Amino acid sequence: MDILIFDNDVCFGIKLKEKINNILIKEGFDNDVVRLYYNANLLLKELTEKNKVRIYFIVVDAKYKISNELCDGLWIAQKIRESDYISPIIFLTNHIEMILGIFDYRL
Repeated sequence: MDILIFDNDVCFGIKLKEKINNILIKEGFDNDVVRLYYNANLLLKELTEKNKVRIYFIVVDAKYKISNELCDGLWIAQKIRESDYISPIIFLTNHIEMILGIFDYRL
């Protein structure tokens, strides 16, 4: 199983990746892959491999530029759902008002 993290905060992303890796190793899942992405285009290219279970961690409140368009983590989650409807998406944010709004997207 792949665990894909998308965040534009380099320090937090690295800490989260290390924490997840440590938990996986401790629990005996050391064959799983944890990847950290700062570039949305690279993450979206990863989705070309079908029928693969993944877990996504996505920061929703940061803005990203993709093909000259300003996008956020919810837009990226919608793109993920177009090709991967099964894998869980875990949203990360520091803003409580965004947490409640995420449920409206039904992702």
